Amino acid sequence: GPLPFTDKGATFEVSGAPAFPGADLTLQFLGATPTLHVTFSEPVNRAGFSLGSYCCTGTAMSLAVQAFADPAGAVPVGTIPYSFVNSGTFPLFAGFQSDVPFRRASITFTPGGPQVSFMAVDDFRFEATAAAVPGPASVTVVLVGLAAAAIRLSRTVRGRRAVSRTH
Repeated sequence: GPLPFTDKGATFEVSGAPAFPGADLTLQFLGATPTLHVTFSEPVNRAGFSLGSYCCTGTAMSLAVQAFADPAGAVPVGTIPYSFVNSGTFPLFAGFQSDVPFRRASITFTPGGPQVSFMAVDDFRFEATAAAVPGPASVTVVLVGLAAAAIRLSRTVRGRRAVSRTH
């Protein structure tokens, strides 16, 4: 289908070069530097994709992933650069993660020369942010705090009863 398209909780758009979505998202470079923008419906901490090239064993290539906390791409979380040499063994898997949840990732592809005309992005995966689960130490601290508060409350109530009985 045409871009942008949505699949499994993410919307995909491309800027800077033509892109042809099909069984995989094929980015056509033609001397350009395309950027794949992925907007997630929920915050995520990890994402990645398979990457394939259609030519040029031994050609150096690079990409940069920039993550954003907001869907509009105005609040950056961080950037990760990748460099690799086309070894002829594809697909490669490029993955990234952040301690800070992100809602958008912009992935800019830089071909290693004019002979690299097509790249394929496939099997885009991402993992939603898991709700924080308190560890045993946190639970223990909370329980000790609640017990201390209960003991203090109990002493305060008993003290008030003793004062009201003497008056």
